Amino acid sequence: MPLSMIVNNVGVGKVEATALNLTTTVAAGSATPFTQALVDAFRRAGSLLGNNFVGQGTTTYNMYCSVLGVSETLTAKNFPETLAIQVSGYAEMQATTGDAAPVVNATRIAQQRSAFVVPESTPSATNAKSRGIITEVFDTDRVVVLF
Repeated sequence: MPLSMIVNNVGVGKVEATALNLTTTVAAGSATPFTQALVDAFRRAGSLLGNNFVGQGTTTYNMYCSVLGVSETLTAKNFPETLAIQVSGYAEMQATTGDAAPVVNATRIAQQRSAFVVPESTPSATNAKSRGIITEVFDTDRVVVLF
């Protein structure tokens, strides 16, 4: 048996739920609705915005879940009506790249900014609200987060 091996925990402990996709017009700093294109690009970090709505692109709300899929039923604004979300377990999602890229350090806090998960080594009022720990880094822009 090799002394080292790659272990992929994605999906372990996964708990799923259904939530409403954010479909109202909101300020850019709040959040925008999820689309299938965002989910396919692993831009899955979602924030709960109240009344069971989930949005992406927020800088002011907690990172709450990973969006797994969108419904085929659409709202009047042509956004998917509901979302399948993961609220617990290991989830794979896109992270920032470049200087802000995550490093292999399971103690760092996973934080959502503009629908990406970024590491923060020093807790602050913003990142303390986030859920998740980066447990695995696939490349410079894909990570596994434990909720």
